[in-house]
Amino acid sequence: MVSRKILLQGHIPVIHERIQWEPFLNPPCETNTAEQDGIASDQLAIDIKAHLFTICSFNCRTIDMEQRISMTTLAVPDVAEARRFFEEGLGWTVNAAPSPEVVFFQIVGSVFSLYSREALAKEIGRDVTHETTGAITIAWNARSKAEVDENFAKAVSAGATPVKQPEKAFWGGYSSYVEVPGGHLLEIAHNPFWTIEEDGSITLPPAQ
Repeated sequence: MVSRKILLQGHIPVIHERIQWEPFLNPPCETNTAEQDGIASDQLAIDIKAHLFTICSFNCRTIDMEQRISMTTLAVPDVAEARRFFEEGLGWTVNAAPSPEVVFFQIVGSVFSLYSREALAKEIGRDVTHETTGAITIAWNARSKAEVDENFAKAVSAGATPVKQPEKAFWGGYSSYVEVPGGHLLEIAHNPFWTIEEDGSITLPPAQ
């Protein structure tokens, strides 16, 4: 007659040392006939392995890198000119400017910075492309179409070059683009499908 303890020890692999296995490997058991005990033991082994798999799905997984971006940096040829656009033109507040080559702005949930293209190339040890369009854009989301129009005009009056006038977008929103000093594209848009919280942060709809 085969005991449940022996059967289970033969079927359950040691998956992770953090889990206390003893309660699962030494369940209380009673001996019956060989046939009854074998059937019951097989079912118990299946049930316990399924339970342990569920435990490991939550407790034995590797820790992923947190899903966030800490800072967005624009490499620009003239930091002073780009700073004037954001600070004086748009009314943003500079949080820190430790050198003439870099400026930091505190924004909701992260940091936005302007960095000398030459200084960035020196820091990373390779050339930084002078191509600024097509590779990346930054976006400022408005709470309404009227707010898009207002801030598009504000950006242009502050020195940005209009690229695309505010208009209804194919994806259902209302969008515009300007080129800011330094050559990067700034989208000013209203997305009716995204929620802008009171503090300016954006909440995406539930994943489909």
